[in-house]
Amino acid sequence: MQEKPKRRRVLIGAAAVVLGYLGLRGWRAFVSPAIKFEALEHPRGFRMIAGGQVSTGTFGPLIGLGAAGTPEPLRAQAESLVHRDFCAALFGSTDPPPSIVQIASFSDYYCPYCRVLTPLIARLSKEPGTHLSVAWHEYPILGDASRVAARAALAARRQGAYLEFQERMFRASFQPTSAYLSDLCRTIGIDFVQLQVDMASEEVSLDLAESAALARSLGFFGTPDLVVGKTVVQGAVEERVLRRLIGIERQEGLGDLCTIA
Repeated sequence: MQEKPKRRRVLIGAAAVVLGYLGLRGWRAFVSPAIKFEALEHPRGFRMIAGGQVSTGTFGPLIGLGAAGTPEPLRAQAESLVHRDFCAALFGSTDPPPSIVQIASFSDYYCPYCRVLTPLIARLSKEPGTHLSVAWHEYPILGDASRVAARAALAARRQGAYLEFQERMFRASFQPTSAYLSDLCRTIGIDFVQLQVDMASEEVSLDLAESAALARSLGFFGTPDLVVGKTVVQGAVEERVLRRLIGIERQEGLGDLCTIA
C-alpha cells in the first residue's frame, strides 16, 4: 500500500523537474526577445536596432593639435568622399566575400562604454569562424584629450601598429601627453618622431573628417556606435545580442545595399 504513494511522489518530482526546465527555457526566451529592426530613411537600405546607452559628457581641455572645428575645405572634401562611395568610406571595401560580415566601429578613447565594446569586437574578429571585417573609425567627441588620442591612433596605423595602440589606450588610465605617447611608442616599437609628424598631417585630419561625415550621415550623436552589415547600433550592446545580430547579417547578406546607399 505504501509503494503507490511513494511512486506517485517520484513521478510528481520528475514532472516538476521537467516543468522547471521548460519554464527556464521559456524564461530565457522571454528575456532574450527577437531583434526588431526599423528602416532608416537615410542612408537608404540601412536599418537600426534600438537599445543600449549612449555615452555623453565632455572633458576639460588638455593638450591638442588644432581646434575641434574642421576647416570648411577639409569638411567638404570628406563629405565628397562619403557621398561618392558611402560603403567604401564606411567599411573600407564594397565587395567582400559572401562569408564576411562587415562591421564599422565608431569610438572615443574616453567613452566608458567604448572601453567594453571595442575590445569585445576586436576579440570576436579574432575568433575562428567568425569571419568579420572591422573598419575602425576614430570619433573623438569628448574633448581635446580624445582628439589627441585619435590622431595618435591614426598615426600609429601608418606604422602598422593601430590595433596594438588601440588595445593599450583602452586599457590606460593616463592622458595622452607627449611623455605618455613617447613611452607607448617605445613599448610597441614604433617611431615617436614619425608619430608626431603624422599626427599633425592633413591625411590624419582628413581621416577624422571622413569619419565625422559618416557619423553625421548615420545620425550618430554619442559613442559607441556600430554598423553591423546593414544594421546601425547606437550605444552599448550585449555580447549575446551582437553575436545574434552578426548571425542574422551573415544569413541575410548585404544584397545590393552598397549600390543604392
